[in-house]
Amino acid sequence: MSDIAVRFADAPIHRVGFEIAGGDVETLAKTYPDRIFRARRKSVDGNLVWVTLILRFGEQLFLQAIGDERNWAEVFAVSEEQAMALQRQILALL
Repeated sequence: MSDIAVRFADAPIHRVGFEIAGGDVETLAKTYPDRIFRARRKSVDGNLVWVTLILRFGEQLFLQAIGDERNWAEVFAVSEEQAMALQRQILALL
């Protein structure tokens, strides 16, 4: 997360967190493959499973999604409006 924090060093940061379901990290990875900024997967029974996903929607607009039974997402943005808009977009998808 430190490389993301640098992008907000001279700007405000708004964070909006929300719950997601178990398979939502996989859905996000399949829906936004070109936006993957950082990712972590693990092997489960020989298959790779998404655990953590950071998607970049803009220079200062990110979504972090955590699966692995924690099932949590968080938007990082420079304005409340951007954060809430991305949250609504993600919730509509999921």
